[in-house]
Amino acid sequence: MSKRFCIVLLLLLVSAQLFAQDYKKLMKKGKKHYDRGEINSALHYYLEAEKLEPGNVDLALHIGCAYLLSDYKHYALPYLTKVLKLAPQKDPDIRFYMGLACQHNYQFEEAIEHYNAYAKLRLSNKPDVTPRIRQCQQGDSLISNPVAVEIENLGSAINSPAHDYAPIITPDQSVLVFTSRREGSTGGQKTADGESFEDIYICYRRGDNWTAPVQISENINYDYHDAAAGISANGRELYLYIEENGGDLYRSVFDGSDWSEPEPLPDPINTPYWETSLSITPDGKRLFFASDRPGGQGDLDIYTSERQADGKWGLPVNLGPTINTAGSEDSPYIHPDSKTLYFSSDGRRGLGGYDVFRSEWSGQQWQKPVNMGYPINTPDDNFHFIMAENRTQAYYTSVQEGGEGKADLYRITFLDEKVNAILAAAKKKKEEAAAVRSEAKPVLPAAAVYSGQLLDAESGKPLQGTLTIADPQSGNIISVAQTDEQGIFSLSVEKEGLYALSAESDGYIILSRTLKISRMGEKTRHMNTDLRMSAIKVGTKAIMANIFFETGKSNLRTESIIELDKIRDFLQRSPSIKIQINGHTDNVGKAHYNKQLSQKRAQSVMDYLVNNGIEAGRLSVMGYGQERPLFSNDDEEEGRALNRRTEIEVLSF
Repeated sequence: MSKRFCIVLLLLLVSAQLFAQDYKKLMKKGKKHYDRGEINSALHYYLEAEKLEPGNVDLALHIGCAYLLSDYKHYALPYLTKVLKLAPQKDPDIRFYMGLACQHNYQFEEAIEHYNAYAKLRLSNKPDVTPRIRQCQQGDSLISNPVAVEIENLGSAINSPAHDYAPIITPDQSVLVFTSRREGSTGGQKTADGESFEDIYICYRRGDNWTAPVQISENINYDYHDAAAGISANGRELYLYIEENGGDLYRSVFDGSDWSEPEPLPDPINTPYWETSLSITPDGKRLFFASDRPGGQGDLDIYTSERQADGKWGLPVNLGPTINTAGSEDSPYIHPDSKTLYFSSDGRRGLGGYDVFRSEWSGQQWQKPVNMGYPINTPDDNFHFIMAENRTQAYYTSVQEGGEGKADLYRITFLDEKVNAILAAAKKKKEEAAAVRSEAKPVLPAAAVYSGQLLDAESGKPLQGTLTIADPQSGNIISVAQTDEQGIFSLSVEKEGLYALSAESDGYIILSRTLKISRMGEKTRHMNTDLRMSAIKVGTKAIMANIFFETGKSNLRTESIIELDKIRDFLQRSPSIKIQINGHTDNVGKAHYNKQLSQKRAQSVMDYLVNNGIEAGRLSVMGYGQERPLFSNDDEEEGRALNRRTEIEVLSF
């Protein structure tokens, strides 16, 4: 072995060791924050770790679980799907997590399947999934009958890159008050999870626009958290929630130039328990608020209190089981008509989490609450719904794709069928115009065109078949092509990167390649090659180029799923075929260790196929270690990397 080769090998080993140390440090920091409930910080470190080991299954589980606890629950699904496919044994609750992830992506049928599978498991202290199944059933019904609304983000003039929430408006929509965690909060303090403390902002309507939000007052915004809870009809009395005495409600009055220092509402409104959001009737004579004081129907309940002749508030009355449930009811808002109550509840059938409901006062009692429907309600929590006096518009908080930041303020416009049809026609016209403009713009050409001829490996005759290029990271199919009568194919790839190429033809074993696509400036790279496929017969082997393992381990990486599913589909199409899965390594390390490792890796592939519907009797494994190299191990890229491979070999057909 040459001196130069020894130095290169040593540098590679040192680099790999440092790489592994960095990964472990990031994972340790991520878990530390996760255990503390600091999900934003945990995700930061997990996603940094993903840059170092993008296919690690353990990491995928950590990221998926963290996303389920974040404001972006729908991002969990692709990560958890990979875990379920590759290593379902890693967490006994994986089916429950998958149910949640599917539910938050509106895949209700799939969510119900996962919840039912989870319910059958014999696990101690597992959560009851029955309410979740009911939510999914309700979700299907609500989505099938959406309400006619237009939901629009209030834009960067109001929303920031941080959380903006809890909108409060006067009945005439002239004043908007909301809570924000944007940069520049009073005191400049931040939570352990890296978010600014809450401050209250105010803005005013000027025609069709809002003035820029400003911090409401130094008398109101302290160095700690400050949150708005409600506002009077004339916009001169502001009610706040402050974390004192278990969480109390306060009142501030505008004197024409500034807001007074908040004073706590007296007994019997505030108690040593939690009193949160509040709404007051336009005449100022009746309060609605949420509290978890003893004697309620469940956790948070909605109460009402009437102002007495002496100006004091009367003993709060629980709205009873018609409104309150064994769960929590929060964010009450009494409409200016003083007889329509809007609130959020997690104790009623909805899409998941808190849904917004409406109840009407009949003159003697509150009517059965009605779900406000989809798309107002989503599988996530929906709070702070405020209906304007004209009932045409409402405001609420939501986390949606394409927002200005995290949670944003949105305006809901309620439409009748005629208006909705006009809006749909206008939207279609706008989309058509955008499409025309898009066609007129210069488009960057494809990064590469991969073409050639598909041939029989022995005879050289053209083959009819299907070729596919896929992104192993996302699992997305990038390009598909059918060969013509001469076996000629052509596939286009828009972006540079590493891709998985496969070719399939009846009577032939799968062909697998890894494609590295790099762009040539603004020119398209043309790649031309002939692909030769081997007919199915005893002893036929095929290298599965896109099966990957963690370094030095037998754990499959998530990029392998596309290739593994190709093998599964191949075996399902040919139910009489039996195969052997062969594992091979390079010559780095001890020979007996490499042989054991290659055997375990082959077994991991077999386990995946069995877990995904292939009979174990059709599969066997063999680990050859470093015994059968295809190339010299003296070169990493052209030798050792190619010798580390997984093959499938036909035993019978």
